[in-house]
Amino acid sequence: MPYLYPTFHFPFEKVYGFWEHTLVCLVLFTLILVARLLAHYPHLKLPKFESSKIVVPKVSKAWFYIATLFLLASFFMNVLMDINAMSSYTGNLSSSKKSLEDFGGINIISQLCLFFVVPYLIYIEQNKRRWGYLFLGLLLLSVMVRSYFMAERLAALELLIPIVITFVTIKGTKVLLTKLLKYFFILLGFFVLFELTRQFRNQYKDEAVDLGFKVSWTVERFFDYYGDTQNKFYYALENDMSFTSTSYLDWGGRILKRVGLDVTKQTDKIDYGEYVWKDFTNKGGLAMIYTDFGLLMGIGFFVCYFTSFFVLWFKLKKGSLYAWSIYPFFFVWIIELARYNPIFLTRFLVPFMVFNAMYLFYEGAKNIKVQ
Repeated sequence: MPYLYPTFHFPFEKVYGFWEHTLVCLVLFTLILVARLLAHYPHLKLPKFESSKIVVPKVSKAWFYIATLFLLASFFMNVLMDINAMSSYTGNLSSSKKSLEDFGGINIISQLCLFFVVPYLIYIEQNKRRWGYLFLGLLLLSVMVRSYFMAERLAALELLIPIVITFVTIKGTKVLLTKLLKYFFILLGFFVLFELTRQFRNQYKDEAVDLGFKVSWTVERFFDYYGDTQNKFYYALENDMSFTSTSYLDWGGRILKRVGLDVTKQTDKIDYGEYVWKDFTNKGGLAMIYTDFGLLMGIGFFVCYFTSFFVLWFKLKKGSLYAWSIYPFFFVWIIELARYNPIFLTRFLVPFMVFNAMYLFYEGAKNIKVQ
């Protein structure tokens, strides 16, 4: 739908028309369907399995303490970043966003709470620790302030959405189509409000602009935001640009650079010419997969990625704490795959590796204790 949205404020040249775009969408849908079937192979008793009751895992007190420790570390890091951003703010969000450089990369601590927030939420819900919600609210507030002053919507969404998903799943609430539409409009409103304080304000300053123009401008920007990334994928596909980038190495280069090692940025810059709008800088997850791995390997990566997403869902239903902790964040990045591939980003990969390490350590220590 974003690719077909009529453009007025952001007129960029589209590579493909309606029918070509529809064909690509059908191919992608088929690949996702294959991934879903592979996730439960060879049993494939999907209707029976889908009707089964969701099992909520029991979270131990020790694991709750571990999760709380990481949430506390992230909270204090976010507060420090907020204070620094507010003190750097000069009326333009670019100044406060640039203040992130003052932390030299240790700002990643602010995101280490991501996967730990799920067992934390399950524990306080199961044990009726109402004070736990107060701390969770403070953490969310610190992230929201960060999102505003650093023009970083994703920081809020990648924490807020998993919390909502976890809470809804624990309660066993059925999400109907009408609710999905409501959530979509809430998300759109969230985008519009943040964009008015970010890109719109930077471009139009304090000009007297009609409210209708503001709304139409920001709503179109939302759709073109994703339409542009799809267009980049089509451009790469049309011009056979497979194996022209190494985005999967970019996260490693970022870490090395932050610890003081002078490394060349690994990801090659692709010139999309007239087929890109200057304000849209997102590379697009599909484009990154294709230009990194080519068509066949890219399809394999795409199917494996979605297969792991469905495997997590099936494991979640059976009561796996690991799946409960990971699935809500995969959900966010399935949506954000339109903009970026999460496996290539430090903001997802580093917290993911830290959580995996702690989970393996905890399980190993628990087994030794049992023996």
